[in-house]
Amino acid sequence: MAQWRQIERDVADSLGEGTLWSARENALYWVDILAPALNRLSLDSGAVERWAMPEPLGWVAERTGGGFIGGFQSGFATISLDPLVITPIGDPEPHFPGNRMNDGKADAQGYIWCGTMDMAEEHDRGALYRLAPDH
Repeated sequence: MAQWRQIERDVADSLGEGTLWSARENALYWVDILAPALNRLSLDSGAVERWAMPEPLGWVAERTGGGFIGGFQSGFATISLDPLVITPIGDPEPHFPGNRMNDGKADAQGYIWCGTMDMAEEHDRGALYRLAPDH
């Protein structure tokens, strides 16, 4: 039988989404798209950490060698947290500067599938993208 544990933490996100379970860290990550920020809840200590991001961040996916790939308003980037280093990979939609990455997840082969959307939610524009493990 499954054992459930409720964890309550006072985190006031503007738009909290994009949860990611990290087995190697025993932690839950999620983004606050509008803050913008990346959050981590350690299930070992119960502590919540928060890193301010330079622009809206829609999702993160763990990298095998550590760190993350993130979907920012300006496109894909690698993210290291200690210290915070963000390295752009590329923007699939430079012709839509008002768009941002929205939801994204990695598949079993390491491809990241993600969508984009109009940040202001005024235009029906967006697309589905796939980022290969070798970028």
